[in-house]
Amino acid sequence: MYNFILLLLVSSTMAVLSSCYDHHMPSDNIWPPYEGDLANHSKEEVVTNPLAELIAFVEKSELAWQMTKKNISDTYSYSVNFTSGLAPPAKTIISVTKGRVTERMYSRDNWPQKDWVEAEKQIGSHKRGASPVTIDKLYWECLNTVLTRDPRSASFTVSTFSDGTLQYCTSWPCGAVDDASDGVSISSIKYDGFTDERASSKSDKSYDGCPH
Repeated sequence: MYNFILLLLVSSTMAVLSSCYDHHMPSDNIWPPYEGDLANHSKEEVVTNPLAELIAFVEKSELAWQMTKKNISDTYSYSVNFTSGLAPPAKTIISVTKGRVTERMYSRDNWPQKDWVEAEKQIGSHKRGASPVTIDKLYWECLNTVLTRDPRSASFTVSTFSDGTLQYCTSWPCGAVDDASDGVSISSIKYDGFTDERASSKSDKSYDGCPH
């Protein structure tokens, strides 16, 4: 009898744990990502993620980049331009060789003259300029930081260069006026046999979550 009661208690506990686990499993297809039991929310509250189309667009671009990266031995350079009404324009060029950042150049308001150049062992020693990261890290930032923000809090834009590589993945907070865009912004990309430095992209998607 004792063994029977023990078995019954174990079975009941496992059933409860399984139910809780199922309700707390995250899903890419629902939004908002509720922490509590989804059963406590109405069907109207549990809706398709408004940014799902943008996420799929970036994921497809990332797959194309993996193929490109393999073909070029993960060696390339890209630039990031900084413009603001509150400071002089600036430009950072980041060079990557076989998957490692090997050089970072920075110029403020006097390109092509350079303010400074960091060699491999010096990279990151200056505070100014775009972060010395690979394009892979920019994809990560896009998918895990920018596109995980509350869709109701901003307008979002993603775009690619003509080869399919990520160009922009930004959010603009609702109600903001100037210098509020945040995220990934690549001004140009260059690798063996390819250069693209368009000011804008024809291949893009956007979502505006701001009330009007």
